[in-house]
Amino acid sequence: MAAYVPTSDAYERRKHLLEIIATVILGLAALGSAFCAWRSAWWGSIQAIEFVRGGTLRAESLRASTRASAQAQVDVALWTQWLAAVSQEDRRLAGFLQRRFREEFRPAFEEWADLARVEEEAGMPPVPPGSPFLLPSYRPLAAQQAAGLADEAEAAIEKGKLANAIATNFVLMLVLYAATLFLAGVSTKIDDLHTRGGLIVVAAVFVVVTTFLTVLVPHIST
Repeated sequence: MAAYVPTSDAYERRKHLLEIIATVILGLAALGSAFCAWRSAWWGSIQAIEFVRGGTLRAESLRASTRASAQAQVDVALWTQWLAAVSQEDRRLAGFLQRRFREEFRPAFEEWADLARVEEEAGMPPVPPGSPFLLPSYRPLAAQQAAGLADEAEAAIEKGKLANAIATNFVLMLVLYAATLFLAGVSTKIDDLHTRGGLIVVAAVFVVVTTFLTVLVPHIST
């Protein structure tokens, strides 16, 4: 049995009021949908940029790390030959090798050599245990650059992940706005005012809650 639809002026006024409310809800939901689509695309581009940047920084970090390893091998080789020359008391060869130490290795070597002089004065062997490479003063620039680039790469990747989460949440808000559009649109096709009013109330709750969540998306995505 079809619902009874009165034709009084009160009915027409109420129907007109509900149509106005539904139109307002449709307008707000349409604006919210457009905003969420734009922000989702914007954050998606940020994600892509940060992921590319992170990959580039990781590649640069790997190159710097490879360069640091090669330089460390040179330092170790020269120092090992210097030790052999010292053990053979070949001062000429030891001096020749020492003059060819890299500048980044010299501070650590000199600090280590000072330890050798102190121990020699105390009656210990002229070469102390350990190596200059274990001292804090041995800080090759390439190794520092590799570590710094690796940290920047991780930070960029984390930014990309955050941007991805924000973009995904904006898509979710877009779905909620679409549900609001559906409810408000269907309400305009129903003659029974009680049913229409109920759908409009639900649509209004959807649009208010979704708008509130949309404002909080950048904060709730962390």
